[in-house]
Amino acid sequence: MELLILALCLLGLAGLSCAKPQVAQLPEVKNCHYLRQIKGDSGYGKNYGWQPLAKYAVFSKAEKMAATHLVWVRFDQVGGFNGIAVANALGLWKRRNMRLKGVSRATGN
Repeated sequence: MELLILALCLLGLAGLSCAKPQVAQLPEVKNCHYLRQIKGDSGYGKNYGWQPLAKYAVFSKAEKMAATHLVWVRFDQVGGFNGIAVANALGLWKRRNMRLKGVSRATGN
């Protein structure tokens, strides 16, 4: 019996850990609220593959704010080898006084 209680406690704590946000399109996201827009850059250097580095920066910031979904907005190349990724972070909790532009509260459309 004690082993069962310990297992349930460990499973409960595992559920509290920050999970990687899922990439989605806005129509696919249900029951989530706009948290904020996140920008991530690839850092300085000659990176031919700058997009994965910029995406990783966005994912890192989104995990820290407990976002459940990311909707990519744009990828901007800066110079020849660097860039910036921009995404809207959405989550199950609601941040005060923030709304996703162009989305109705009542319908979500």
